[in-house]
Amino acid sequence: MSKASNAVLALCRAYYGKRLSEEQYFQLSACRSLSEFASALKSYPLYSSAVQNVSIDSLALEEAVTVAAFGRYDSICRYERAIGDRFYEYFLVRAEIDEILKRTILIFGNNSEEYVLRLSPFIEKRVSIDLFSLARAETFSEVLLSLEGTRYFDTYGKVLQEPNPTYLKFEDAFEKLFDAYLSELVKKCFRGGERNEIIEIIKMQRDARLILRRMRICKYYPELLSPDIQAPKDLSLTSLSKKELGMLYSARSREEIASVAEKAGFKGDLSDVDKADVTLYARLFAHIKKKLRFSSFPGTVTYCYLFLSENEVRNLKRIIEGIKYDIPREEIKQKLFYE
Repeated sequence: MSKASNAVLALCRAYYGKRLSEEQYFQLSACRSLSEFASALKSYPLYSSAVQNVSIDSLALEEAVTVAAFGRYDSICRYERAIGDRFYEYFLVRAEIDEILKRTILIFGNNSEEYVLRLSPFIEKRVSIDLFSLARAETFSEVLLSLEGTRYFDTYGKVLQEPNPTYLKFEDAFEKLFDAYLSELVKKCFRGGERNEIIEIIKMQRDARLILRRMRICKYYPELLSPDIQAPKDLSLTSLSKKELGMLYSARSREEIASVAEKAGFKGDLSDVDKADVTLYARLFAHIKKKLRFSSFPGTVTYCYLFLSENEVRNLKRIIEGIKYDIPREEIKQKLFYE
C-alpha cells in the first residue's frame, strides 16, 4: 500500500476518533442559548478553530460547522488526489444537486428570500455552479439559465418542459442523475474488493433513503404522488429487484411501502416514518462503522468517514435550529443520529 493510501486510512480514523460522543450531543442539545452552544462547541477539537470569533446567530454557526467539515474533507482529498482517485468529487456533486433542489423547492413555496439568507460563501467557492446566479433566480426559467453550461442544464430543462412540473419530478430526475454519475465514478475510481465494499454501502444508503422518501411523500404529500414518476432502471446501485422497485413506486400508503421493504429483507419496525428512519439508519450505521474500523481499502474508509462526518454536521445543525426555535430538548435528541 502506498504512503498516500496509508495516510488516508490513518487520517480518516484519527478524525473518527475525535467524533462527538452521545454525551457530548446531549450536552450541546441541553444548551439554553446559541452563545452557550458556541462556547461548548469551542471545547471540541474538530470545531474549536472554526467557531472562534463567530457571530452568535444560527446562520453563522451553521456556516462555521460546515467550514470545519470541509476543512477535514480537503485534508483527506489531498491524499486521494495523490493516490490518483477522483472520488472526492462525490460530495461536491452531491452539494451542487442539494443547492439546486433547495432553490427549486423555495420557488415552489414562494419563499425565495430564505435561500439568499442561507447562501454559504464557503461552499460557493468550491462548487462548479454559480450559486449567486442561482440565488438571484426568481423563476424556474431563471434557475435553468443559471445552470447553462453545467452538467445539470439538460436535466432541469427536461423537467421544466413537462406539462405539470412538480418538485417531486425535479427531485426524482436529479436523484437519477446523481445515481448515474455515482455509478460511473465508482467504476472509474475503484477495482475488485474495494469497489464491491463501496457499492455495498451505497446500495444500503440509497435503499434506506428511497424507502424513507417514499414513506414521507405518502404521509405528508399524498396529493403529489404521480404515476409519471417511474422507478429507476439502473439496478447497479440498489439491492432491490426491478419488481420490488416497481412496487415501491406504485405504493400509495405507508403500509404498502413497509410491506414491500419487509419482503425485500429490511427487518425492524417500519410502521411509521420516524420508526422506519431509526430502523433503516441503525442498520446502515452499524455496517459503516464496521467497515471504517476494519476495511483495509482507503476508498472504503474515506467513504465511511465522509458519511459519518456529514451526519455529524446535520446533527449539529439540528441542534442549532432547535435552540433557535426553543424546541424541547428531548425532541431535539430524538432527531439526532449518533453511535
